[in-house]
Amino acid sequence: MEIVSQLCFANNEAPSKEVIRKLTSLVTVETKMDHGMETVSKEMALVESKVDSTPVFRSFLLQHLLRTSLDDVMEFLSEYLSRAEAMLKEDPEKVIEFSILVIQCLEDSIQQKTSKEKEPWKAEMLKATEYLKDSADVINEENLDVKKLCCVAETRFSLACAAKFLFQHNVENTVKYSKNLKKLYEAVSKMTSKCRWAKLFLIKYFCRSFSVKSYRQILSSGTELKQHLPVELLSLPELKAENVQECPDRFIVCGRQYKELRDKITQSLVDEQIELDLEGLTIPDTHKKVFFLLALFREVTMMHVYDVKKRRFKAEAIQKLLDALEDASCLQNEKPVVAKLACNTLWAKESAMCIKEGTSVADQDIVSLLYHVFFSITKGSCEGTLLEPFVTIIEKANTLQKCFLPTMDAVDLDEIRAALANKTDYGNFPIFKCPNGHVYLVGNCGNPVFGQTTCPECGAKIGGKAYNELEEGNVKIDVQEFDEQYMGHIFGRAESREDVPTAQRELSSVNCSILRFILHSSLYIASSHTPEAVNAIIKPRIEVTAVLPFIMDHIKKDLTIIQKATGSSEDDVYLLLHRICTSFTEKHESKSQHLQSCLSALENKKDRSCWEGEFADEFFSPILKDLESELKTLGKELVEDKRLGADPLLSLLYETETANEDISVHELQNHPAVWRYRSQISMDHLSKTFMMQIPANEHAVLRAFLEEEHNVRVIRLIPSILKLQKVLIHKFARKLDRSEASDLSMQFVIDSYRENDVSEEDEEVIGETESKWMEIDQLVSDFIEAWRCIRGQLGKFRFQTLKGNRQISEKYYGKDLVKEDPVSLFLPTFREHGLCSYGLLYFLLKKQNSFLEEYCRKKDIEFGKLPKVKVREITHAHLISYHPDRDLLPLVMANCQYTFEVGKGTKVEYNFANLERQLSDRFLFSKSVIDLHPKEFDLMTYRSESTNANVFRELRKKIKQVPLNTAVAKQISTEFRRYQDICDALDKLDIVIRFLQSVGGQGNTMLDDFMRHSLKMETTFLSQNMRKTCQCKHVQSLWIILAMSKTKNQATYKKDVFEGVSDTYRLELTGAQKEIVNNICEELSVERLNTMIEVLYECIVLTIDSGSENDIEDGDGIPMANYSIRDTLMVYVEDPAYDVDDTFLPDWINETLNKLPGDKEEPDCIFTCQSMDLWICLYENYSKRKI
Repeated sequence: MEIVSQLCFANNEAPSKEVIRKLTSLVTVETKMDHGMETVSKEMALVESKVDSTPVFRSFLLQHLLRTSLDDVMEFLSEYLSRAEAMLKEDPEKVIEFSILVIQCLEDSIQQKTSKEKEPWKAEMLKATEYLKDSADVINEENLDVKKLCCVAETRFSLACAAKFLFQHNVENTVKYSKNLKKLYEAVSKMTSKCRWAKLFLIKYFCRSFSVKSYRQILSSGTELKQHLPVELLSLPELKAENVQECPDRFIVCGRQYKELRDKITQSLVDEQIELDLEGLTIPDTHKKVFFLLALFREVTMMHVYDVKKRRFKAEAIQKLLDALEDASCLQNEKPVVAKLACNTLWAKESAMCIKEGTSVADQDIVSLLYHVFFSITKGSCEGTLLEPFVTIIEKANTLQKCFLPTMDAVDLDEIRAALANKTDYGNFPIFKCPNGHVYLVGNCGNPVFGQTTCPECGAKIGGKAYNELEEGNVKIDVQEFDEQYMGHIFGRAESREDVPTAQRELSSVNCSILRFILHSSLYIASSHTPEAVNAIIKPRIEVTAVLPFIMDHIKKDLTIIQKATGSSEDDVYLLLHRICTSFTEKHESKSQHLQSCLSALENKKDRSCWEGEFADEFFSPILKDLESELKTLGKELVEDKRLGADPLLSLLYETETANEDISVHELQNHPAVWRYRSQISMDHLSKTFMMQIPANEHAVLRAFLEEEHNVRVIRLIPSILKLQKVLIHKFARKLDRSEASDLSMQFVIDSYRENDVSEEDEEVIGETESKWMEIDQLVSDFIEAWRCIRGQLGKFRFQTLKGNRQISEKYYGKDLVKEDPVSLFLPTFREHGLCSYGLLYFLLKKQNSFLEEYCRKKDIEFGKLPKVKVREITHAHLISYHPDRDLLPLVMANCQYTFEVGKGTKVEYNFANLERQLSDRFLFSKSVIDLHPKEFDLMTYRSESTNANVFRELRKKIKQVPLNTAVAKQISTEFRRYQDICDALDKLDIVIRFLQSVGGQGNTMLDDFMRHSLKMETTFLSQNMRKTCQCKHVQSLWIILAMSKTKNQATYKKDVFEGVSDTYRLELTGAQKEIVNNICEELSVERLNTMIEVLYECIVLTIDSGSENDIEDGDGIPMANYSIRDTLMVYVEDPAYDVDDTFLPDWINETLNKLPGDKEEPDCIFTCQSMDLWICLYENYSKRKI
């Protein structure tokens, strides 16, 4: 098959017609008959061709042929079917089998083609509507030809799409009602009214894919206009799906003995003649005990969902039953439990396990499962067995405060220390906690030496004030204290958990999700009798009264995750978990092969990891290995249970109906096998099949890929993100303020690429404009798609910047982006909105590097020898770049084979070894490691950030700067009244400053002449005073005048002032500090107050604002932010940032500065880190006085 795939179907290209005919003959089989050479499909083995032609091989060939040579193959198949009359008479089952194989291949071919569309969901809706228009007439024709097989495949595909849209529209509410959706509903209605099997398939597909609960939800949704049609489509009176009050008895998976015992109890209660004879049952006492308790719960306790008058059994009959059990040896230790169970008093009324009247079917499903967990774990001889830790959790919850619970996250400090020791000369790294409880290690000598840094998790100060002196709030902890944060239940609330199945330690994602459900079920059972004990292990702490709903939310979350991990419906998940509980009873004596006591799994992390693996291998793996077959068997047992009479809906879902012997091959549409439910071949299906079937030590590369595929698939969008960032930076760099970028929508930017004033005759310009607009629109769409895929993970992800580690705020990662959002979210920076764009790109690049490192580890390749590339040089060739539908799905299809046998259904098999090799060769080989140093990233520079203290320092090295005359400065300031005029003038000055900073010039050159002649600017400044008086040596002073006017304007309208200055200097003044400042202001005249505002502003812009968020240090290494603002200002007024020998400053300035509290020991000392808020406070006083 591999040779055929490589030689005949390379690059998904069709082979020659001769090869197609030869390969198709292997699918249909050429056999010599008396009347000459005929094409038939008589035997599965191709004896003449010496090819071992199993059904797998035939499906493999047919899939490849349909994918690359559809028309030629259909022509050949048409000829074959027209000549197969002899086969129809001799062995019709083989023809049916072959026909269904063709239908399935065609259906997958349609699915694959649709997935390659730009908007697959829209293509599905339109194609499904088109396919269903006249399909009923073709399907109901009594013949067998290719047209009919195609029509059946199209109908199955269309009904599956319709089921998905019914769910999304009526249950999830993610698809809006529209004309196209209405047309699809109408087409489905027309089709299902003419073909009963099609309607049954629609209902079956909906229930199997989206649960019976969702099906019943739609049926009971009312008769509103937009809901009426969905109800009509899914309604079938004979299924009796409405008004169901009791969940099915899934305990039936325990086997024949449970069923017999349950039926005996029922008959005894009805006849009031108690003849159970438990001693006569030839099964172990543990089984008797568990089965009896389950049956008693099912038949007696569950009666409490009904009103007293509607309960099936009388209280007297129940008491007789209890009396008759007095001598039952297997129940001698369970009499209190039996009595309470019969009276529904085993649990507190607050617990869901106490059955209440009117309990919904959905809640009954969960409660029944909890009872099965309880009885199967606790009612056997569990001492020293693998089940013992769960027995402890249920029965001794008060001992769990210092325990490591199964599946909880953990960090192995010893492993970290060992890894660090291999790369350093120090083997022991002391552990410290920041003020907010986050852990960090200190290397080298282990002492927190002088020099601070910040916590990567929360930004708090960590390290030491001096050698061996910790920063305030930091503490040293030992290993035991470190481990304590991972003890108990540490997940927090269920809503904070993602719905994505995740692996944990050596557990696969499937095993981890199931084991986590067993854990939460055990905790819920424990909470039902000792909520205080369970509450003591929950972190963060909650109210005792909230414990039960808290754990129940986790149970429901677990059930959702198991659905996704196994690819099963909600109903199948319940069957699976009941089957696992049954295995607890069957293997209740199973012991660990490596641990002396399984209780040690709760005491240390290493033993826990060992126990988790053994537990999953013993109880989960044998069932999961062939889950589809297991579920079919269990479903059949459930359907055959006649306790409540035959359930037609269950019969439909588990496909118990067999074909009528009188059905002709020409009536293929009436054969049940044609309408069997089967899982779609997809990445999701592949991943779930792999995780359930393949042991953890096999196919390590493929396992790592599948676990990270939901992230890796997004890496292909990196070039689009980079290009969009580059386009936007080129368009807006130094031309926008942050506030302007926050007010400008991305959609407006996209539309700006469409030139509305282009004449209709200029088709070439129109074409180029449209092409550019479409390109930008697609780049934005790719950015938004990448954000949607990974935003949930950005909440806990901290990325490196030149200004320390950063994390995106929840108000951003908590929602999807849309094109109407501000362009500032798409422009990369190290703060605020721009962190979204920078963080998204950093996360994806980091994901590539981390996955390649894992790949190298699995393949025993030296990671350091991989090629390296800088961010600005990235192309698709450097990346793990593939489209999940266009590139990966064909690869999956090429390594997937399915077979169909009448009476046995469809079986899907994957060639995992070949798939792993092809994945490595095509997508992973020779990919590059990306240099993630923040300086390699292109960043947006806003207008207010383009000129700062560092820029002016460089400018003064080229041209000496002097201040403008006070009178001239005042005149210029009054000439600029419009905010936009100020901004325009500053834009032009920024250009001048950058040029002079780079190449220098003559200080005495008139600024207006320099701009017109040297910079070739057509217009300079509106201000006549500026044009006549300002020289190149005045640009710093002029910039300060205009920038301060702009800042005053922003402060007046409560906008963000000093938006380019680091957050380090934005700390707010306290109430007491503001009162001191206000008192000082009252003593100053308006003119003097304005002078103070100007002095502080100059100091901020020319000294404090370095354009970096890193705290500036003086010559002694003391951060400027820690100086008092009084001292900072005094230093500045003595040596202002101008190149003049003598600057006259009046004495009252120093006198005023001395009134500011400047001693660090003073409680109200105002520090430089509060300089922004101080300026605002001064300006507010000035504004009030000026009025």
